[in-house]
Amino acid sequence: ITLAVTACGGGSDGSASNDSAPNTSVTPISVSGGGVKGPLIGALVTAYRIDTSQSDFKGEVFDVGSTNNRAEIIDLNLEAGKFYILEIVADADTLDLTTGSAPVLKKLTTVMSPAILDSGSPIYATPMTTLAVE
Repeated sequence: ITLAVTACGGGSDGSASNDSAPNTSVTPISVSGGGVKGPLIGALVTAYRIDTSQSDFKGEVFDVGSTNNRAEIIDLNLEAGKFYILEIVADADTLDLTTGSAPVLKKLTTVMSPAILDSGSPIYATPMTTLAVE
């Protein structure tokens, strides 16, 4: 995952972050994007802080959102200047926007760097980003 984090931009000193709450003096950044294989409607979106002391690098849950009927991430707000692991998980009600059926892949994951997050660009979790993170 170090390679994936480096490839995403930004830098890190490699130390684990144990911050349990976002800095309330910082304006949160609303996240847009989605999970793509096809686009997932009604999926759960979870943003984890990066914790290098964990084998999967997933630290505490920072925020939880979902995807809407256009497969867009909604209700997810993150603190600027941080790395996150974003996980999009299908449940029994999740549909593939393209087929109208249950998705083939039930979980998609990606890493968000401060540069990508701060740019306001949509974030997409794909099978390729999932392979890189996992």
